[in-house]
Amino acid sequence: MAECGKLAGCPFFNLDESDPDVASVKRGLMLLYCKGDKVDNCVRLAVFHEFGIDFVPKNMMPNGMPLPRTDESEWDVAVVKFKRHLFLTPKMVTPE
Repeated sequence: MAECGKLAGCPFFNLDESDPDVASVKRGLMLLYCKGDKVDNCVRLAVFHEFGIDFVPKNMMPNGMPLPRTDESEWDVAVVKFKRHLFLTPKMVTPE
């Protein structure tokens, strides 16, 4: 199982998180998406490849959902539509 090549510089995992519950969620997501079986299903990485780093929402988790106690209100409309499209496809594959 491969580790995501973008993990070291991923803004999501480099955010300073003072909320222990959110920090715990982030650790679990890292193990599952960045170092685990879902490495090819990271929505953040798919958005990066489709639109570039500036379009990846800071509060978007690898599963495409906003962090707890946040929402999609500041996300670009194209990113929200792209994310919905990904959830409708059977298996997401991101180019490396």
